[in-house]
Amino acid sequence: MKLMAIRYFFIACFCIILGCGGSKIERTVLDDNIFYSSNRPKIRIKINPDFRFEEEKDERGLASNELSGERSSNVKINNYFFEGRISGKPRAVSITIQELTTPGWFFQPKIFDAKNELDSGKIKIQGKTYRYCIFTVARPNNDLLVRAIGRISGTDKNCMIKIVYLEQVTGDWGKIDLLTADQQRQLNEFIEDSKKDIQILE
Repeated sequence: MKLMAIRYFFIACFCIILGCGGSKIERTVLDDNIFYSSNRPKIRIKINPDFRFEEEKDERGLASNELSGERSSNVKINNYFFEGRISGKPRAVSITIQELTTPGWFFQPKIFDAKNELDSGKIKIQGKTYRYCIFTVARPNNDLLVRAIGRISGTDKNCMIKIVYLEQVTGDWGKIDLLTADQQRQLNEFIEDSKKDIQILE
C-alpha cells in the first residue's frame, strides 16, 4: 500500500511538472530497461536497472497558441514512468513525448517553465542539442528537486520529448546562490546520479 501511494504521488508530480494533459511508430520499454521510440523522435534511453518501469499512460489534449490563447490543435501525449531508490533516496524518472497533430502548429523554443530555476542551458548528447533545466517545485510536505532535459524535433517542430529526473527533498530550497553547503552537496550528488541513471544511446 505504501509503495502504491508513493507511485501515485510521483505520477501526480510529473503531471504538474510536465503539464500533462504514416508508418506505425513503436514505443516501448525493453527488457533491459531501455526506452525505445522508432520515430518522432527516434531514440533509445537506458534507465538504471534499479529503477522499475511502473506505468505507461497515453493522453490526448488541446494545445493553445501562446500569442492568441486559441486552443485548436490536438496533442498526443505518451508518458512512461519509472521509480527507484538511488543513494538511499526514493527517486523517479519520466519520459514524455508530445506530438501536435494539426498541420501548421509547432512548439515554441522554450521547453521548460520553471518558477524556481537553479540552472539551465544547452547540452550536446549524441550529436543533438538538448535544453536542460534544474529547478525545485514547492509541495505542502516535501519540495521536489528536478533535473529535466528536452528537445523539439520534426521537420515542422511539432514533436517534443522531455526526460525528467526528480527527488523529494526537505528544507527551504531558494535561489542557487542562497543554498547551504549541505544543499549544494545534495544538488551536486543529484546531478551526477541523474547523468549516470539516464543515458541517451541515440
